[in-house]
Amino acid sequence: MVNDHERSGSDQTNREAKRCDDSSLTEKMEPRDELLRLVLGMEPELDLIAATSNQWNVVDAETLTSVIQRELIRYGVTQDPALIVPLGKLYAAGRGRLSLEERMELLSETLKFNVDYPFAINALNPFIFAEDDFSIVASAALGLVCQFGSNDNDPMPGPKYVRALVDHVDDPVLQVGLYAGLLLTGDLQVSELVDRCWRFLPTEQQMLLTSLNTDFPSVLLVEFYLDWLEAIVEEDLDEEFGTVAAALARIPLDHDNILDIRRKYPAWKPDSAPAVAIQSRLTVRQLARKIEHRLRDLEELESEPKIMPEVLRYWGIKDA
Repeated sequence: MVNDHERSGSDQTNREAKRCDDSSLTEKMEPRDELLRLVLGMEPELDLIAATSNQWNVVDAETLTSVIQRELIRYGVTQDPALIVPLGKLYAAGRGRLSLEERMELLSETLKFNVDYPFAINALNPFIFAEDDFSIVASAALGLVCQFGSNDNDPMPGPKYVRALVDHVDDPVLQVGLYAGLLLTGDLQVSELVDRCWRFLPTEQQMLLTSLNTDFPSVLLVEFYLDWLEAIVEEDLDEEFGTVAAALARIPLDHDNILDIRRKYPAWKPDSAPAVAIQSRLTVRQLARKIEHRLRDLEELESEPKIMPEVLRYWGIKDA
């Protein structure tokens, strides 16, 4: 990431963080000052630490986590632009001291808060714009995809917003994290938004897309890897073929079912549709039948030494 300690205070970060201020999410909760008092309570000691930067490297990790959580909520609820830079610096201090697991737990708690108070979506910004770990950026981007809303009738405001962010940032780790957030939806509706996105990323960041960690493998991800392999063959990029093929092979190795998912955007949209709908739950064998012709075409076109025969075996497809 750019500038380990001050990245979130950069002009680019400020511009992108402020974009969320105009999301015009429906406010159905009590007035924001009352909400802050309700959620944060009276913790003058923590507020003092938040305002005193030389304390950030002195207090214990648990206290620092509590301070960051309070300030994330404060910014999410108030959407005060004046909080962007100090929050970014506070989060950068936390990034330097808190473990990946502790930061992921901090993100998890923030996502839970956003479910109850969706207008506070800005609280996710530091996990996207001030973070240097791919998995955290991807998870926060997924939350942004699902929770971001607008007042127009666009059925996919979150996915389109996140895809637009890719074109407004220069950091490849941030770019790949945003793409990953879209892929983690598992929703075929976002296919066009991630179409051949690997082309716009450096090789190192491309490979991060082959290591997406999800408990719910999707048809979207299978189709994405197949499209990628076909493009590699078309463009003679053989050095990437093995890594992408291995990612495709791991899906049936690690999972028994693959889901065809549709999501509602935003997830809190007030209608009767479920936030996540499973269109179908396919066994490995069922999906293998649907994609067998594409796998066999890849096997035929792949250069030597071939690994696609092994991929076909993982998918339960016998030699012709």
